[in-house]
Amino acid sequence: MHIATLLKHQVTLPVDSATLFSWFGREGAFLRLTPPWRKIILISRDPGLEAGNRTHFTVKVGPFTSDWVSEHVDYELNEFFTDMQIKGPFSYWRHLHRFRALSDDSSIMEDTVRYIPPGGPIIHFFFRRMIKRQIKSLFRYRARILFNDFTCITKYQLPPKKILIAGGSGFIGTELSAFLKISNHEVFLLTRNPKDERDIHWNPAEQTLNPEDVEGFDIFINLSGENIGSKKWTSSRKKAIRESRIESTKLLADTINRLKNPPQTFVCASAFGYYGTDVSEPVDESGASGNSFLASVCKEWEEEAQKAQCRVVNTRFGLVLSPKGGALKQMLPAFKLGIGGTIGSGTQKVSWITIDDLIYQMYHVLCTDSIRGPVNFVTGDTITNEQFTKRLGRVLRRPTFCRVPKKIIQLLFGKMGEETLLASTSALPKKLLDTGATFAYPTIKKALEHLFPK
Repeated sequence: MHIATLLKHQVTLPVDSATLFSWFGREGAFLRLTPPWRKIILISRDPGLEAGNRTHFTVKVGPFTSDWVSEHVDYELNEFFTDMQIKGPFSYWRHLHRFRALSDDSSIMEDTVRYIPPGGPIIHFFFRRMIKRQIKSLFRYRARILFNDFTCITKYQLPPKKILIAGGSGFIGTELSAFLKISNHEVFLLTRNPKDERDIHWNPAEQTLNPEDVEGFDIFINLSGENIGSKKWTSSRKKAIRESRIESTKLLADTINRLKNPPQTFVCASAFGYYGTDVSEPVDESGASGNSFLASVCKEWEEEAQKAQCRVVNTRFGLVLSPKGGALKQMLPAFKLGIGGTIGSGTQKVSWITIDDLIYQMYHVLCTDSIRGPVNFVTGDTITNEQFTKRLGRVLRRPTFCRVPKKIIQLLFGKMGEETLLASTSALPKKLLDTGATFAYPTIKKALEHLFPK
């Protein structure tokens, strides 16, 4: 019989221990603590932390998928709870979370894990260091997320709000919803196919949304829209990209203006594509609209949102970085195979933001009434495509000697490639910085090391 390995990790957090304890029982906590470099899918989770409650999820490593069921076996309110693997990849797994108050607004969380890896002595001998390294990496990731989440939450002290999200099941919407839920807000989703009591039916294509269903919300957020980078832009594809954004925004703005109790704030997504495909000098929110297809879509998109009779904010997203979704997810297979490389000349400017900082800046916008109109959601650490490629290769420990010529991009992707992969824009987050926003991952080095830790 193998002796269990013991690992401990401790972190000091800017929140009282009772609030920290309750955070783990909230909807959204599991997703916030799931490392983005792991393919983990939540199947079900009992609410709360009481003994007997279970969490069921799947973990995919390479071609293998494993079911994992954990159960809370020990519990003391505001003091500790323990998860034990009932079914899963380890021969034994027991994880104690203990909480200790330091002051009225700070506490210590200590993780203690005892585990026995799967397999026999040979597997233990060859993989024990790798497994230990990965668990430690997970502890450090969780510590960063908890620290930055609570730094954001406690900074603003936003009272509980009732929030409606269109496009909430997408990549950005899923992460944002989780953060808002653990921040103690009530989140509802607009969807064509309602599945639970917090789903509200709408159909932007048919301009149908019952105003009575959305009365009493404090905040509307619109993230809906067809993926611009998933397919080559045919005439029908461009029409879908435009209409999915314009029609959804028009419907929401019109509905807001018909409500007896309209929301205080309407946040509508946009993109730094607003500025066009070749902006040689750094540009802030006062910059003019470009002449490209995406620029025209963004301009019309923002104009529709501004028709809502409440505070309107247009969030011009830069390249959103996360292994879970967006452009970075599409790049990873090639980079991991060692065939990732510079696109075109590599001199095109890339304005970016991590998914976590996007969420924190969205919260900043929701909490800052003076912010109106367009806001650049970028860090300001603009880099070239070649610099990004080299840094990503370094973090992944893969070569990046390949180069995809401009003509190949144009041949394969047409206008879509020209306006996304070959576009160059250096955007500045002037409004965010002027209103006191800060970034958890302000440089590309810190960002990629957070998303792909050693």
